[in-house]
Amino acid sequence: MTVFGDQLRNHRLRAALTQEELAERTGLSVRALGKLESGETSRPRPTTVRLLTDGLGLAEPERVSFTAAAFGVRPLRPAPPRRSGLLGRFLAAARSDPDAREATA
Repeated sequence: MTVFGDQLRNHRLRAALTQEELAERTGLSVRALGKLESGETSRPRPTTVRLLTDGLGLAEPERVSFTAAAFGVRPLRPAPPRRSGLLGRFLAAARSDPDAREATA
């Protein structure tokens, strides 16, 4: 199996769906689902991934991870929130100034 195939199978089982039920929800064939789960088809089309995420009812964080696995990439972590005001300027300066880093450590 592949990472994507494992994820597909796990999401399908968590949703308590058979391959036949998921095929009906997505318009994909049972054969295509079997090939995706087994890793025989390793690079699904973007349309197929969208159909699967909709058919499985995946929430946004799961969609991101699932889609990243489909295309063999790691999802990006969201950027930390930006701090404003005096504290934000101090932290930004501390990250860029080696002497300030030592003072804050």
